[in-house]
Amino acid sequence: MSTAVWIAIAAVAVVVVVLLVAFTLASRRRHRRARLQERFGPEYDRAMDASDNPRAAEVELQSRADRRDRLELHDLEPSQREIYRGRWVGIQTSFVDDPARALAAAGNLLEDAMKERGYPDGGTKDRIDLISVDHPDIVPEYRRADETGSRGRTGAANTEELRQALLSYRAVFERVVQPQRAEASR
Repeated sequence: MSTAVWIAIAAVAVVVVVLLVAFTLASRRRHRRARLQERFGPEYDRAMDASDNPRAAEVELQSRADRRDRLELHDLEPSQREIYRGRWVGIQTSFVDDPARALAAAGNLLEDAMKERGYPDGGTKDRIDLISVDHPDIVPEYRRADETGSRGRTGAANTEELRQALLSYRAVFERVVQPQRAEASR
């Protein structure tokens, strides 16, 4: 065979290898994207909408998942769960007299329950990021409650907004204090 034929064969082989590598990489990206979409649900869409760079958003979501997977979360003991639920009832009752203070107390109680379960104390954004991995459906509630709580501290939120935020915190709180076994059966 002539040199030109060998060059042509080598060129075709290189093109085939490049195409195989490109196909494999694209397939991996699709698989990673599908895994993230399944794990994060609506939070995946929110992250994509909030980012100018979809790959960077996916890297951020994967980073959250990796941080969450390194945590050793545990259920609250039944007695602890009842104490937290009792405290929640007290917060709801106090809402009538001082809605903004009750909302702040609800945020603090949620933070305490999350710490008790094993979430790190890294601030609200970090807690929201970590809970978004296991409970992406309630993360909008958490964000809304936290934002309203901030406005409530300055007097910028009305009583109905504070009430809605308290309900949002309750949804997140109930998810955090329920046993993981119950979460898995949902």
